[in-house]
Amino acid sequence: MNRIDELKNMLRSLAPEGIALAFSGGVDSSFLLAVLADLKKEFSFPLTVLFARSVFQRADELFEAEKLAEQFGEKLQVLYFDPLKIEEIKNNSPQRCYYCKNLIFKMFREFADNKNAVHLLDGTNADDRKSYRPGLRALSENRVISPLAELGFTKNEIREIAGKMGWKFSSWPSTPCLATRFDYGTLLDTGAISRMKNGEAFIRKYLPPEA
Repeated sequence: MNRIDELKNMLRSLAPEGIALAFSGGVDSSFLLAVLADLKKEFSFPLTVLFARSVFQRADELFEAEKLAEQFGEKLQVLYFDPLKIEEIKNNSPQRCYYCKNLIFKMFREFADNKNAVHLLDGTNADDRKSYRPGLRALSENRVISPLAELGFTKNEIREIAGKMGWKFSSWPSTPCLATRFDYGTLLDTGAISRMKNGEAFIRKYLPPEA
């Protein structure tokens, strides 16, 4: 049994009760969406693709996520939230990611429940569990399933399989949220984040285009 079949077997057991996918447009969640879309060719099941939009993302990230979801036959459900209303996020504490993920997945959990999607999935991979990622605690608290991590898929393996399948996102760089550009303890506000966005946009103009 190849690795995609192994993943499909796991997803096949969840699909009849409905799946909501936390989708960022990055390599891992795109890989999971691609496999789910392929599984839907086998049999129909409820699938909701969720995207959390906030000040911590560039505008083009939403555009690219919507475009990619459409390529796999799905319409992106965009949920807006304000992370800066949470003091631990605004003050950029070392646990910032936990509070942000908890806010996102509570919002996703409620949306999924309203859509009768029993299973909420995300693209966490096996490598993510080996590094400091306080946001992982929010997954268990909100009953999020991480199929790639549970089956031991590493980032390199995901990229390699996606490349063999011809999925263009296989070589895309990681796009961590803009809050990661600031040292812990630095006050986060819309002005500072906007200046960071503008600075990075200026630099990207001189970089070669992504494949």
